[in-house]
Amino acid sequence: MLCMPKGLSFRTQADQREPRFHSFIITKEDGSRTYGFVHTFYEEVTSPQICSAMQTLYQMHNAEHASTNAPSSSSSSSSSSSSSMDSLASSLDEADSPTSSSASSSSRAMGGYDSSRDTLYVSKALCLITPIPFMHACRHFLSQLHRAVTAQTAPPLPLESYVHNILYEVPLPAPGRTLKFHGVYEPIVCQRPGLGELPLADFPLAEAFTLLGVENLVQVFTCTLLEMQILLYSQDYQRLMTVAEGITTLLFPFQWQHVYVPILPASLLHFLDAPVPYLMGLQSKEGTDRSKLELPQEANLCFVDIDNHYIELPEDFPHFPNKTEFTQELSEVLL
Repeated sequence: MLCMPKGLSFRTQADQREPRFHSFIITKEDGSRTYGFVHTFYEEVTSPQICSAMQTLYQMHNAEHASTNAPSSSSSSSSSSSSSMDSLASSLDEADSPTSSSASSSSRAMGGYDSSRDTLYVSKALCLITPIPFMHACRHFLSQLHRAVTAQTAPPLPLESYVHNILYEVPLPAPGRTLKFHGVYEPIVCQRPGLGELPLADFPLAEAFTLLGVENLVQVFTCTLLEMQILLYSQDYQRLMTVAEGITTLLFPFQWQHVYVPILPASLLHFLDAPVPYLMGLQSKEGTDRSKLELPQEANLCFVDIDNHYIELPEDFPHFPNKTEFTQELSEVLL
Protein backbone atom coordinates (compact mmCIF):
# COMPACT_ATOMS: atom_id res chain seq x y z
CA MET A 1 0.00 0.00 0.00
CA LEU A 2 2.92 2.38 0.59
CA CYS A 3 5.49 1.11 -1.92
CA MET A 4 2.87 1.25 -4.69
CA PRO A 5 -0.02 3.33 -3.27
CA LYS A 6 -2.00 3.03 -6.52
CA GLY A 7 -1.09 -0.56 -7.31
CA LEU A 8 0.86 -1.86 -10.30
CA SER A 9 1.56 0.49 -13.18
CA PHE A 10 1.96 -0.75 -16.76
CA ARG A 11 3.83 1.14 -19.48
CA THR A 12 4.94 0.58 -23.08
CA GLN A 13 8.14 1.60 -24.87
CA ALA A 14 6.50 4.95 -25.72
CA ASP A 15 6.09 5.94 -22.03
CA GLN A 16 8.51 7.37 -19.47
CA ARG A 17 10.19 4.53 -17.57
CA GLU A 18 12.91 6.29 -15.59
CA PRO A 19 13.42 4.83 -12.07
CA ARG A 20 11.71 6.86 -9.33
CA PHE A 21 12.51 7.20 -5.63
CA HIS A 22 10.15 7.98 -2.80
CA SER A 23 9.96 7.44 0.94
CA PHE A 24 7.10 6.79 3.36
CA ILE A 25 6.48 6.56 7.08
CA ILE A 26 4.53 4.20 9.34
CA THR A 27 3.50 5.54 12.76
CA LYS A 28 2.72 2.86 15.34
CA GLU A 29 0.24 3.05 18.23
CA ASP A 30 2.96 4.11 20.70
CA GLY A 31 3.99 7.02 18.44
CA SER A 32 7.23 5.40 17.23
CA ARG A 33 7.99 5.75 13.53
CA THR A 34 9.38 3.40 10.91
CA TYR A 35 10.67 4.74 7.61
CA GLY A 36 10.49 3.10 4.20
CA PHE A 37 12.58 4.00 1.15
CA VAL A 38 11.44 2.82 -2.27
CA HIS A 39 13.21 2.57 -5.64
CA THR A 40 10.60 1.91 -8.34
CA PHE A 41 11.63 0.77 -11.82
CA TYR A 42 10.03 -0.88 -14.85
CA GLU A 43 10.75 -4.40 -16.04
CA GLU A 44 9.70 -6.01 -19.31
CA VAL A 45 6.72 -8.37 -19.08
CA THR A 46 7.65 -11.69 -20.70
CA SER A 47 4.45 -13.64 -19.95
CA PRO A 48 2.32 -14.00 -23.13
CA GLN A 49 -0.81 -14.44 -20.95
CA ILE A 50 -0.31 -11.08 -19.21
CA CYS A 51 0.40 -9.32 -22.54
CA SER A 52 -2.76 -10.83 -24.01
CA ALA A 53 -4.82 -9.83 -20.95
CA MET A 54 -3.48 -6.27 -21.12
CA GLN A 55 -4.43 -6.01 -24.80
CA THR A 56 -7.98 -7.05 -23.88
CA LEU A 57 -8.07 -4.47 -21.07
CA TYR A 58 -6.91 -1.70 -23.42
CA GLN A 59 -9.64 -2.63 -25.88
CA MET A 60 -12.26 -2.62 -23.08
CA HIS A 61 -11.01 0.74 -21.83
CA ASN A 62 -11.12 2.27 -25.29
CA ALA A 63 -14.66 0.98 -25.81
CA GLU A 64 -15.77 2.48 -22.46
CA HIS A 65 -13.93 5.71 -23.25
CA ALA A 66 -15.72 5.98 -26.60
CA SER A 67 -19.11 5.31 -25.02
CA THR A 68 -18.61 7.89 -22.26
CA ASN A 69 -17.75 10.55 -24.86
CA ALA A 70 -21.03 9.90 -26.65
CA PRO A 71 -23.73 12.56 -26.05
CA SER A 72 -26.11 10.07 -24.43
CA SER A 73 -23.64 8.81 -21.85
CA SER A 74 -24.37 9.27 -18.16
CA SER A 75 -22.00 10.74 -15.60
CA SER A 76 -21.94 7.49 -13.61
CA SER A 77 -20.53 5.50 -16.51
CA SER A 78 -17.83 8.14 -16.95
CA SER A 79 -16.57 7.78 -13.40
CA SER A 80 -16.57 3.99 -13.53
CA SER A 81 -14.59 4.11 -16.77
CA SER A 82 -11.71 6.06 -15.28
CA SER A 83 -11.65 4.20 -11.97
CA SER A 84 -11.75 0.72 -13.53
CA MET A 85 -8.29 1.24 -15.04
CA ASP A 86 -6.86 3.37 -12.25
CA SER A 87 -4.52 0.81 -10.69
CA LEU A 88 -3.60 -0.84 -13.98
CA ALA A 89 -2.18 1.90 -16.17
CA SER A 90 -1.40 5.41 -15.05
CA SER A 91 -0.85 6.37 -18.68
CA LEU A 92 -4.54 5.70 -19.29
CA ASP A 93 -5.48 7.99 -16.43
CA GLU A 94 -3.53 10.76 -18.12
CA ALA A 95 -5.22 9.94 -21.43
CA ASP A 96 -8.59 10.63 -19.78
CA SER A 97 -7.58 14.16 -18.85
CA PRO A 98 -8.43 16.94 -21.31
CA THR A 99 -5.11 18.77 -20.99
CA SER A 100 -3.06 19.42 -24.09
CA SER A 101 0.08 18.04 -22.41
CA SER A 102 -1.36 14.53 -22.52
CA ALA A 103 -2.55 14.70 -26.13
CA SER A 104 0.20 12.38 -27.37
CA SER A 105 -0.46 9.72 -24.73
CA SER A 106 -4.20 10.07 -25.37
CA SER A 107 -3.88 9.36 -29.09
CA ARG A 108 -1.60 6.40 -28.41
CA ALA A 109 -3.90 4.97 -25.73
CA MET A 110 -6.94 5.39 -27.94
CA GLY A 111 -5.14 3.33 -30.61
CA GLY A 112 -4.97 0.46 -28.12
CA TYR A 113 -2.12 -1.71 -26.89
CA ASP A 114 -0.96 -4.17 -29.54
CA SER A 115 1.05 -7.08 -28.11
CA SER A 116 2.59 -7.80 -31.52
CA ARG A 117 3.85 -4.22 -31.88
CA ASP A 118 4.40 -2.87 -28.35
CA THR A 119 6.67 -3.96 -25.52
CA LEU A 120 4.89 -4.11 -22.15
CA TYR A 121 6.62 -3.09 -18.91
CA VAL A 122 5.40 -3.38 -15.31
CA SER A 123 6.49 -1.51 -12.18
CA LYS A 124 8.63 -3.23 -9.57
CA ALA A 125 9.87 -1.82 -6.29
CA LEU A 126 12.91 -2.35 -4.09
CA CYS A 127 12.15 -1.21 -0.54
CA LEU A 128 14.32 -0.79 2.54
CA ILE A 129 12.71 -0.37 5.99
CA THR A 130 14.69 1.44 8.70
CA PRO A 131 14.04 2.74 12.23
CA ILE A 132 15.98 5.97 11.53
CA PRO A 133 15.44 8.15 8.42
CA PHE A 134 18.82 7.81 6.71
CA MET A 135 17.26 8.90 3.41
CA HIS A 136 20.40 9.60 1.38
CA ALA A 137 22.19 6.41 2.47
CA CYS A 138 19.14 4.25 1.68
CA ARG A 139 18.62 5.97 -1.66
CA HIS A 140 22.22 5.32 -2.70
CA PHE A 141 22.10 1.68 -1.59
CA LEU A 142 18.84 0.93 -3.46
CA SER A 143 20.12 2.69 -6.58
CA GLN A 144 23.31 0.59 -6.52
CA LEU A 145 21.29 -2.60 -5.95
CA HIS A 146 19.12 -1.81 -8.98
CA ARG A 147 22.25 -1.16 -11.05
CA ALA A 148 23.52 -4.61 -10.05
CA VAL A 149 20.20 -6.22 -11.03
CA THR A 150 20.24 -4.68 -14.51
CA ALA A 151 24.00 -4.67 -15.21
CA GLN A 152 25.37 -6.62 -18.18
CA THR A 153 28.14 -8.05 -16.00
CA ALA A 154 27.34 -9.50 -12.58
CA PRO A 155 28.63 -7.64 -9.47
CA PRO A 156 31.62 -9.09 -7.56
CA LEU A 157 29.38 -10.99 -5.09
CA PRO A 158 25.92 -12.61 -5.36
CA LEU A 159 23.04 -10.14 -4.88
CA GLU A 160 21.88 -11.98 -1.75
CA SER A 161 25.19 -11.20 -0.02
CA TYR A 162 24.62 -7.44 -0.36
CA VAL A 163 21.09 -7.76 1.02
CA HIS A 164 22.37 -9.92 3.93
CA ASN A 165 25.13 -7.40 4.61
CA ILE A 166 22.83 -4.36 4.90
CA LEU A 167 20.33 -6.27 7.07
CA TYR A 168 22.62 -8.17 9.44
CA GLU A 169 26.20 -6.90 9.24
CA VAL A 170 25.99 -3.09 8.91
CA PRO A 171 25.43 -1.77 12.47
CA LEU A 172 23.30 1.23 13.37
CA PRO A 173 25.76 4.08 14.06
CA ALA A 174 25.96 5.13 17.69
CA PRO A 175 24.66 8.64 18.55
CA GLY A 176 27.22 11.25 17.52
CA ARG A 177 29.08 8.85 15.22
CA THR A 178 29.51 8.56 11.45
CA LEU A 179 29.33 5.19 9.69
CA LYS A 180 30.86 4.32 6.33
CA PHE A 181 29.89 1.01 4.73
CA HIS A 182 30.19 -0.49 1.27
CA GLY A 183 27.20 -0.71 -1.02
CA VAL A 184 27.42 -2.79 -4.19
CA TYR A 185 29.78 -0.49 -6.13
CA GLU A 186 30.60 2.54 -3.96
CA PRO A 187 30.94 3.34 -0.25
CA ILE A 188 27.98 4.97 1.54
CA VAL A 189 28.18 7.32 4.55
CA CYS A 190 25.52 8.10 7.16
CA GLN A 191 25.79 10.26 10.25
CA ARG A 192 23.74 10.13 13.46
CA PRO A 193 23.44 13.22 15.67
CA GLY A 194 24.64 13.13 19.26
CA LEU A 195 22.28 13.10 22.24
CA GLY A 196 22.72 16.85 22.80
CA GLU A 197 22.26 17.77 19.13
CA LEU A 198 19.22 18.47 16.99
CA PRO A 199 17.36 15.32 15.81
CA LEU A 200 18.32 13.79 12.48
CA ALA A 201 16.75 15.66 9.54
CA ASP A 202 17.88 13.91 6.37
CA PHE A 203 15.05 15.36 4.26
CA PRO A 204 16.28 18.63 2.68
CA LEU A 205 14.71 21.59 4.51
CA ALA A 206 15.72 24.05 1.80
CA GLU A 207 13.76 22.02 -0.74
CA ALA A 208 10.59 22.31 1.35
CA PHE A 209 10.97 26.12 1.27
CA THR A 210 11.66 26.03 -2.48
CA LEU A 211 8.60 23.88 -3.19
CA LEU A 212 6.14 26.07 -1.25
CA GLY A 213 7.80 29.47 -1.00
CA VAL A 214 8.70 31.11 2.32
CA GLU A 215 5.34 32.84 2.88
CA ASN A 216 3.27 29.73 2.12
CA LEU A 217 5.45 27.58 4.35
CA VAL A 218 5.01 30.00 7.24
CA GLN A 219 1.22 29.81 6.73
CA VAL A 220 1.27 26.00 6.74
CA PHE A 221 3.55 26.06 9.80
CA THR A 222 0.97 28.27 11.54
CA CYS A 223 -1.76 25.71 10.76
CA THR A 224 0.47 23.00 12.21
CA LEU A 225 1.03 24.92 15.46
CA LEU A 226 -2.73 25.47 15.73
CA GLU A 227 -3.35 21.72 15.17
CA MET A 228 -5.60 22.09 12.15
CA GLN A 229 -6.29 19.60 9.35
CA ILE A 230 -3.58 19.86 6.69
CA LEU A 231 -3.80 18.10 3.34
CA LEU A 232 -0.74 18.12 1.07
CA TYR A 233 -1.38 17.56 -2.65
CA SER A 234 1.21 16.68 -5.31
CA GLN A 235 1.84 14.36 -8.26
CA ASP A 236 5.17 13.35 -6.71
CA TYR A 237 5.24 11.08 -3.62
CA GLN A 238 8.67 12.32 -2.54
CA ARG A 239 7.50 15.95 -2.58
CA LEU A 240 4.72 15.01 -0.16
CA MET A 241 7.30 13.47 2.19
CA THR A 242 9.78 16.36 1.82
CA VAL A 243 7.17 18.98 2.79
CA ALA A 244 5.60 16.88 5.57
CA GLU A 245 8.96 16.02 7.14
CA GLY A 246 10.15 19.61 6.68
CA ILE A 247 7.17 21.01 8.61
CA THR A 248 7.41 18.47 11.44
CA THR A 249 11.19 19.01 11.67
CA LEU A 250 10.66 22.77 12.07
CA LEU A 251 8.25 22.09 14.96
CA PHE A 252 11.18 21.06 17.19
CA PRO A 253 11.17 21.00 20.23
CA PHE A 254 7.45 20.24 19.77
CA GLN A 255 6.15 17.08 18.09
CA TRP A 256 3.08 16.48 15.91
CA GLN A 257 0.95 14.18 18.07
CA HIS A 258 -1.99 13.66 15.71
CA VAL A 259 -2.64 11.57 12.59
CA TYR A 260 0.45 11.72 10.36
CA VAL A 261 0.21 10.02 6.95
CA PRO A 262 2.38 11.90 4.41
CA ILE A 263 1.37 9.44 1.66
CA LEU A 264 -2.23 8.28 1.87
CA PRO A 265 -2.83 5.04 -0.09
CA ALA A 266 -5.74 5.15 -2.53
CA SER A 267 -7.57 2.50 -0.49
CA LEU A 268 -7.55 4.69 2.66
CA LEU A 269 -9.13 7.87 1.30
CA HIS A 270 -11.89 7.58 3.93
CA PHE A 271 -9.24 8.69 6.47
CA LEU A 272 -9.89 12.24 5.22
CA ASP A 273 -13.31 12.07 6.93
CA ALA A 274 -11.65 11.87 10.37
CA PRO A 275 -12.94 14.72 12.62
CA VAL A 276 -9.47 15.19 14.17
CA PRO A 277 -6.34 17.21 13.36
CA TYR A 278 -4.22 15.49 10.73
CA LEU A 279 -1.28 16.00 8.40
CA MET A 280 -1.80 13.86 5.30
CA GLY A 281 -0.59 13.74 1.72
CA LEU A 282 -2.59 12.85 -1.38
CA GLN A 283 -1.19 12.14 -4.83
CA SER A 284 -2.79 14.16 -7.62
CA LYS A 285 -3.25 13.02 -11.20
CA GLU A 286 -1.93 15.08 -14.08
CA GLY A 287 -4.61 17.45 -15.30
CA THR A 288 -7.01 16.77 -12.40
CA ASP A 289 -9.05 19.81 -11.43
CA ARG A 290 -8.93 20.76 -7.73
CA SER A 291 -12.73 21.32 -7.77
CA LYS A 292 -13.29 17.59 -8.43
CA LEU A 293 -11.81 16.69 -5.04
CA GLU A 294 -14.53 15.94 -2.51
CA LEU A 295 -12.99 17.07 0.76
CA PRO A 296 -14.94 17.03 4.05
CA GLN A 297 -15.06 19.78 6.69
CA GLU A 298 -13.32 22.34 4.52
CA ALA A 299 -13.87 25.10 7.10
CA ASN A 300 -10.98 23.75 9.19
CA LEU A 301 -8.85 22.43 6.33
CA CYS A 302 -5.56 23.82 5.05
CA PHE A 303 -5.19 22.59 1.45
CA VAL A 304 -1.61 22.72 0.13
CA ASP A 305 -1.09 22.30 -3.63
CA ILE A 306 2.67 21.77 -3.71
CA ASP A 307 3.09 21.55 -7.50
CA ASN A 308 1.33 24.89 -8.09
CA HIS A 309 2.74 26.75 -5.02
CA TYR A 310 -0.82 27.40 -3.86
CA ILE A 311 -2.58 27.04 -0.49
CA GLU A 312 -6.16 27.44 0.71
CA LEU A 313 -6.33 28.50 4.35
CA PRO A 314 -9.07 27.65 6.88
CA GLU A 315 -11.75 30.19 7.74
CA ASP A 316 -10.96 32.78 10.44
CA PHE A 317 -7.26 32.14 10.04
CA PRO A 318 -5.08 34.15 12.48
CA HIS A 319 -1.89 35.86 11.30
CA PHE A 320 1.52 34.68 12.45
CA PRO A 321 2.94 37.35 14.85
CA ASN A 322 5.32 39.80 13.11
CA LYS A 323 4.89 37.74 9.95
CA THR A 324 6.39 40.26 7.50
CA GLU A 325 9.62 40.67 9.48
CA PHE A 326 9.82 36.95 10.17
CA THR A 327 9.38 36.06 6.47
CA GLN A 328 12.06 38.59 5.50
CA GLU A 329 14.49 37.16 8.05
CA LEU A 330 13.84 33.60 6.82
CA SER A 331 14.44 34.64 3.21
CA GLU A 332 17.81 36.17 4.14
CA VAL A 333 18.84 33.02 6.06
CA LEU A 334 17.92 30.84 3.06
CA LEU A 335 19.98 33.05 0.72
